[in-house]
Amino acid sequence: MKWRNWLSAVIGAWLMMSPWVLGLHNQVQATNATLFVGLIQAVVSIWAALAVRLQSWKTWQNWVAFLCGAWFIVQPFLGHYELGQYYATIAAGLVTIFVNMWSLIDNHEAKDSGNKAPA
Repeated sequence: MKWRNWLSAVIGAWLMMSPWVLGLHNQVQATNATLFVGLIQAVVSIWAALAVRLQSWKTWQNWVAFLCGAWFIVQPFLGHYELGQYYATIAAGLVTIFVNMWSLIDNHEAKDSGNKAPA
């Protein structure tokens, strides 16, 4: 469903702002990585929400957003995050993975049943 893609885009936008909200802005590499990957996640998620639904596992936008979520689970282990920053980043990554996998599964099931994917 498209609302999942919009949720993934909102999470990407949140992650782009998170270095300043969570107090990571003094870690330049973490900030740059978060901005870059968050921007990618937001853009491909909006693209997936606006695109005509492909009814298969081949919805590449969801795969890219899924990989961005995986990055946000790994990233806190690469920097010096405080506990709140750690949990906020990992939670956003987990939700991103969950909603994009859910979209991929729904798209695959819709293809198998011969129906169009719900909008």
